[in-house]
Amino acid sequence: MNEPIYISVVLSTYNEEKYIAKSIQSILDQTYPYFEFIIVNDGSTDSTLQIVKSFTDPRIVVIDKPNSGLPDSLNRGIESAKYDWIARMDGDDIATPDRFERQVSYIKDDSGVIGGQFISINEMGNPISGKVSNKPLTYAKCRYALLFGMSPLAHPTVLVKKELLIKYGGYDVNFRAAQDVELWSRLVPFVKIINIPEPILFYRQHTNNITNKRKDLQRKLAFLGFMKYVLKLRRPLTSEEFNRFEQVLSKKSLIQRNDKYYLWSHETNGHMRVVKLLMYYMWRLLLILKYRLTRPLVIREILI
Repeated sequence: MNEPIYISVVLSTYNEEKYIAKSIQSILDQTYPYFEFIIVNDGSTDSTLQIVKSFTDPRIVVIDKPNSGLPDSLNRGIESAKYDWIARMDGDDIATPDRFERQVSYIKDDSGVIGGQFISINEMGNPISGKVSNKPLTYAKCRYALLFGMSPLAHPTVLVKKELLIKYGGYDVNFRAAQDVELWSRLVPFVKIINIPEPILFYRQHTNNITNKRKDLQRKLAFLGFMKYVLKLRRPLTSEEFNRFEQVLSKKSLIQRNDKYYLWSHETNGHMRVVKLLMYYMWRLLLILKYRLTRPLVIREILI
């Protein structure tokens, strides 16, 4: 009989008293029992920490710290993890009971990151449409999605090898939004990224979601992550480097043009939207060609 693969589940939470109990319980109810459950309380000011501490399952490890944002909290959880595989979870989502069992069954020798599909639910926990997400299944399609500004993975579904996160520097703390897209952009040239076809998460959409609250920041930081990929910046940046990086791209009007072209390409439906999207994707491809050729000059401005 094969030895079980042990998992370190990492959940970072901030002021999620309304949802955290169901999220935790969905992990504890997994049919696959071989895991530790690291819960990082990121300086919550409501009753989140008290709810977390009310659970007495010995697999739970609680890290309570001052608020520093999601990327730093996830890095803290990853550093504390005992096992070789890290499973991400969010404090407002609900895992299906067989999530880990399904994902572990897809692990192969060359596996690096394994995501999955999800079903969107509302604040009350009811399905919004009942439709299952359509995240790309293959490595090639995941790479394609990143090139054109789409996140190939649903962040709270991810199972990833710890050694890869350590090797490539973990989450870049400068990316307080879109930190997952930036990380996948760094990993994808070297690491096999796939999704399984089954839904393994109920993803909650509500007014406090980071993607609903700060869409402009999300879009900007996702583009900066893409440009890090284009310029082959394969590690997290210092705050000084990040500021110069942002200034250089702003000076070249790239951030502004990405905003303009993205919004322009998404403002219509039907055939015209397809045409506009193709034009937006073509612009991104041209950016890759241009800035791969001029990379040494741009890098010199950023990494002084």
